[in-house]
Amino acid sequence: MPYYIGDVIKDKNRLVARTPEEFKKTGVDVILGNGVEVIDAEKSQVKLSDGTSLPYDILVLGTGADAILPEIAGQDLPGVFTLRNLTDGLRIKSYLNEKVIRKAAIVGAGLLLWKCPKPCEFGD
Repeated sequence: MPYYIGDVIKDKNRLVARTPEEFKKTGVDVILGNGVEVIDAEKSQVKLSDGTSLPYDILVLGTGADAILPEIAGQDLPGVFTLRNLTDGLRIKSYLNEKVIRKAAIVGAGLLLWKCPKPCEFGD
C-alpha cells in the first residue's frame, strides 16, 4: 500500500495478487462477506453465518486484525487514517489526490497483540 500511495506503483490493480475469478481457475472457491460460526473438527466441516456447511481437508485460520487506536484528541479529524487493507489505501490515495499535502506523519508500527486463553494450549 505505501508504494501505491507514494506513486511508486501507479496502477491500483497491481496491488491485487489474485482476484476471486483467478482463484476459481485453479479450483479455489472464494467466499466473501460470510463469517465462520462453527468449526466441527470431528466432521471436518465449517458452518458459515448464512447456514452453509463446507467440508475441509485442512483448516487454516486467518483471523485478520484491526488497527488499535489510542484515545488521542483529533483522531476523528479529516486527514487522519488507518492503513490496514486495500480499501484504506485507496481512501488515503483519493484524499491525497483531492488535497494539497505538504507534510504527513505516520504514527504506529506493526505490532500484533494476541491474548492467549488460560491455559494456553496449541495441540500437537
